[in-house]
Amino acid sequence: MLFKLQNIKIDEKPKLFVDYLYDFEKISPFFKWHPLNDWSVCIEERLANYSLRPEIVEVLYHQNQKWNASDKTLSYVDKLKAPNAVAVVTGQQAGIFGGPLYTIYKILSVIKLVEYLQKKYDKWFFVPIFWMEVGDNDYKEINHFYFFTFNNELERLSLSDLPNDYRSIALRKIPSEITELHKRFSEISLPSEFRDQIVENLKRIYTEGKSFALAFAELLHYLFGNYGLVVMDPTEKRVANLAKPLYYKVLQKSGEINNVFERNNDSLIDKGYHLQIALEPGQSLLFIENEDKARSKIILDGEMCIIQNPQKKSQISENSLFDLISQSPDKFTPNVVLRPVLQDFLLPTVAYIGGPAEISYAAQLKQIYQLLEVVEPIFYPRTRITVVENKIQKIINKYELDIRKILILREMLVDEFISSHTDQEVHSAFKMAEQHIKKAMDELKSVLHQIDNTLDSGIGKTEKSMIDFLGKLKYRADQSYKRKLETEINQINKVILNLFPKGEYQERIVNSFYFKIKYGPEFIDKIYHTMDILNWDHQLILMGSV
Repeated sequence: MLFKLQNIKIDEKPKLFVDYLYDFEKISPFFKWHPLNDWSVCIEERLANYSLRPEIVEVLYHQNQKWNASDKTLSYVDKLKAPNAVAVVTGQQAGIFGGPLYTIYKILSVIKLVEYLQKKYDKWFFVPIFWMEVGDNDYKEINHFYFFTFNNELERLSLSDLPNDYRSIALRKIPSEITELHKRFSEISLPSEFRDQIVENLKRIYTEGKSFALAFAELLHYLFGNYGLVVMDPTEKRVANLAKPLYYKVLQKSGEINNVFERNNDSLIDKGYHLQIALEPGQSLLFIENEDKARSKIILDGEMCIIQNPQKKSQISENSLFDLISQSPDKFTPNVVLRPVLQDFLLPTVAYIGGPAEISYAAQLKQIYQLLEVVEPIFYPRTRITVVENKIQKIINKYELDIRKILILREMLVDEFISSHTDQEVHSAFKMAEQHIKKAMDELKSVLHQIDNTLDSGIGKTEKSMIDFLGKLKYRADQSYKRKLETEINQINKVILNLFPKGEYQERIVNSFYFKIKYGPEFIDKIYHTMDILNWDHQLILMGSV
């Protein structure tokens, strides 16, 4: 199987992300570093302001060894001991079976950037690290994935949600219904020489009673062990103990944090950018696990703090909250604003690989980093990829479709295709008929008005009735033509389904195991060797026969 790369510049969202890619000077005031030009100075500042190296190396070695990490992964952890070693980091929620493809592309972007930086800057060591986001309680984000069945239908496989369960993902176990999910997954998968082994591996990793965090860590090592990816669970108590100084500072400076956050948001709005994240008035940057183990917001209200989740509200004094941080730091987790700052407090991060939304909300964080005295990393855009299988390329070539137009039009491609292939003589005939009706009615109205000005009162209604009938006739003609083009339309819809399932980019919906089962374990390796992290355009990876 040959993989071919084609870069394509398309209209992306949000606007801030587009400017970050192609017109950085516009948004440079919101970031500490230029993502291409400031590597050396960023690394030097990062190394001069990092003090947790021995503790973090011990944590990472213990965690990854426990998860049966490869020798290459453990060698990367060893490299992190060196005083000149820095981390290239990405992270994501622990979606079952890995979630959408973009998680895979994030990780490959990290690994490839490490390889590039190591060649370019040989005076430093670079280590690829994945931050498992298991401290949140957004179970609906991780309990499902989408998969193309053997007959090319998109199916959602999921575990049941418990709507009143507000525990963090780190505390949740895989339910018994995982057995049914494995069974259904096997039933709908495309028969291939790779399927049975992959299905068995997933059954081994995702078993009833195992924590979602453990399963996700094992999955990452299964997929990326040969690349040496280092995985981190930030919810472990030893990690939380290291975070205590930052947690104290967050509460002490809460008022300042909210003020600088709002001022920066106002600046973004003034420049025409949207806000990716917002804070409620008085909201701290921390969540706490209450006595029911529910993850709850901490809202500051004078000397008292409100502990709140959708089911329960309670109060605690600020002093008691500081005592809790001291005694049980593992009960605290960061919100979306603090999470990247905590990550870069704990790790010697020089670069974070993020998608459009992450880079957009990074623009809201510069002053937070400064206030909490943490060195901001370079934010590097992950590679955005659409895989175009050979079966889809054949349709594109057969109907001479423009791939850029497909990416722009998406579901509207069918209407555009019908319009461009409809007999123009028929369209012209309907247009001419409408013009004739209007002209004839105008002439008739003029004649009748001369005879008796009351006679033309019904002309307008008559004209409208005739035009409406003509419209209905045209609709019937269009539908007849659609039926004539039924085969072609089905083929176009197949292209849209594969490239834009559910109206979204393929990478945001489809699970990687669809491709791994169909094309084998080397699918990820092929993507890795084909993708270009130095080109920030959207990338098409065209799969063709040897």
